[in-house]
Amino acid sequence: MNQEKVGQRIQRLRAESGISQDELADRVGISLDSLIGMESEKIRPFGPFLEHIAEVLQVKPEHILSGNDGFPDEIAEFAETKFRGNPDLIKAFENFARDASFRNKNLTPNELEFLLEQFLSEP
Repeated sequence: MNQEKVGQRIQRLRAESGISQDELADRVGISLDSLIGMESEKIRPFGPFLEHIAEVLQVKPEHILSGNDGFPDEIAEFAETKFRGNPDLIKAFENFARDASFRNKNLTPNELEFLLEQFLSEP
């Protein structure tokens, strides 16, 4: 279970993205004091502010709130179905999908099959 708090998660994601507090506040359209309040757990992001922060940080709003890795459920479910009983292959496929920049995207069944073909053709 992820014990990271919402403010800590925003701060970490911002740092990982190489974005300063000033830049994130400006891009989201909030004051620097508001962002500092969010990162220090004094203010909880909500509604359009949460959506804008997530958009700038390139994650889903749910990721900021819950701490899941932002990895689309359909990829995890697809991997589980295709590679049932082989946790190493499931993990390898999920890592391949992450590396292929498919995070935070709702994929169609055809896109998932294409991703699988690409994965299986890797040496």
